[in-house]
Amino acid sequence: MRSFTKVALTVAAAVMAPLTVLVFYSFWLSPEAREGNRNRRNIQQVQAGMTRNDLLRVMGPPTFVKPPMDWREGTQREGQVYLYQSPPLASDFFQFYIGADSTVRSVNYGD
Repeated sequence: MRSFTKVALTVAAAVMAPLTVLVFYSFWLSPEAREGNRNRRNIQQVQAGMTRNDLLRVMGPPTFVKPPMDWREGTQREGQVYLYQSPPLASDFFQFYIGADSTVRSVNYGD
């Protein structure tokens, strides 16, 4: 019986060690996690009314840029939406609506 317990513990350790390393890497060391965590810290400095250049100075280049949509009417608005990587397990990107006058109109922290 002792040898079975020893084998079971050895197998459990052999499975858990790589799994622990994978989780640690995914949440803290991967490039996406580091970028998302950095963006989470930097987003606190961004406010509506800042210029586009101020936003870029604080946040860096966006991950994606897309046109803003008015979902109620199904039309495209003027300006751009800048999307930034969010931390692991966040359900959405950080979003900044940049108006046609190149100022930050709104900051969306995601869901």
